[in-house]
Amino acid sequence: MSPDYNPQQNRSSFSDESPLIVGMGELLIDRFPDQQRPGGAPANVAYNLSRLGNRVELVSSVGDDADGDHLLQFMEMHDVSTSYIQQSSHPTGIVDIRFRDNGDAEYNIVKPSAWDDIRWNDDIDYLATIADAACFSTLAQREPTSREAIQIFLKSMPSDALKILDLNLRPPHYSPTIIRESLELADILKVNRDEYDTLANLFPSDDLPATLIETFGLQCIIVTLGKEGSRYLSANDRFFVPALEVDTSSGDSVGVGDAFIATVIHHQLRGTPPETTIDFANRYAALVASRRGAMVPLEDHLIEFFR
Repeated sequence: MSPDYNPQQNRSSFSDESPLIVGMGELLIDRFPDQQRPGGAPANVAYNLSRLGNRVELVSSVGDDADGDHLLQFMEMHDVSTSYIQQSSHPTGIVDIRFRDNGDAEYNIVKPSAWDDIRWNDDIDYLATIADAACFSTLAQREPTSREAIQIFLKSMPSDALKILDLNLRPPHYSPTIIRESLELADILKVNRDEYDTLANLFPSDDLPATLIETFGLQCIIVTLGKEGSRYLSANDRFFVPALEVDTSSGDSVGVGDAFIATVIHHQLRGTPPETTIDFANRYAALVASRRGAMVPLEDHLIEFFR
């Protein structure tokens, strides 16, 4: 892990072949009051990265059931490889989603789920050695089996690979230990406002960003602030980028943060300046927020703008 990570030195970012990015963790069914859709933070990230033109692999697990078959078919149809999605004796994961009056989502995450049962094997070991970047979170580490596989994967990646932690705290499915272990493996940290406050309680400091960057060797911290915008915090630079104002009355907040971090990863690996990267990410996330569900089929001309 190096705070001096240079995307221009990445093995494949500037070659004829696009970077290989791995999403690690949950692939599941988001069950809304009136419908159900594919979801799961790393799966959402993988979907958006694929739409942006990247080579993507998803390391996850689904059940031997109709929901699992549906998810595999959906990901393949949207050019996300299923080669590293395992099949578990646990049922395919389900999250029941309800919305508060202010539009924020509430999640009831069913347990146990297939994505709690991601197992380390030789195929995943090989994938770790060729990955340019990986995105992970705390939720899929709630059970020891998946936690072990995810952490071994991250430790097995090349030293110049980029590791992105989208903290994704979902009470009660995390612990201070999981948070600390995840931070120790990350290069980039993305949090929302509530997650930032949680970290402030865990790591009391007059300057939390500086403390986290110094303690864990982070390249940067990105704080998403909903409709306000996003803050970028590094050892040498701090700035705020306002959000794009869009009509979200027909959309929802599910998967918006995943769309945001997918855009960040896409541009980070291509050497886009940080302020431009965050602006692109804000805009892409706003468009996703204007639609329903996490894996939004944005029109090709819109996708092209963000590539």
